[in-house]
Order: sequence, then C-alpha cells, then structure tokens
Amino acid sequence: MGTPAQKARYELYSQIKEAKQLCESLEEIGGLDNVVASFRMVIHELEKPESQAIMEIYLGRGLLKNEAIHHINGDQTDNRVDNLRIVLLK
Repeated sequence: MGTPAQKARYELYSQIKEAKQLCESLEEIGGLDNVVASFRMVIHELEKPESQAIMEIYLGRGLLKNEAIHHINGDQTDNRVDNLRIVLLK
C-alpha cells in the first residue's frame, strides 16, 4: 500500500471521511442535541438510572443483581463511561 506515512495519511483520511458522514447524519436528524435528548427519553422509559443504562449498553448485557454502578469522581451527573465502574454488592 505504500510507506508508513502514506498508510497513516490514508487512515487519517478515512477517519475524517467517517466523521464527516456522521456529522451529516446528525444534521439530518436535527443535531447532536436531539440525539442526546432522544437517548435520555429512551432511558427514562426503561425506568433505569442513566448511568446504569449507559453501562449496560457499553457492556452489552444487563447488570447482575449483585452489581451496582459507582461514579469514580463522585459526580452523579457525570455518566461518561470512563467515570463509571461496576462495584459488587455484599
């Protein structure tokens, strides 16, 4: 395929192209705010805490009965996956 620099440029171009397509798709459905609002509405309908729903989606499975979600930084509104961890209940 070419030199390492050419491969890196191709990979970067591919990532930029994918990001552009994602932005265009988001614009078609009303922007990222609408996507986030829709996501939160679906989570609310599941009657689960947002942090739990996010972790279950990330894991690809539901939480076990002896598992709970802990917010690493203590901020219960910070539901980024890298701020969430599973803790085992006694």
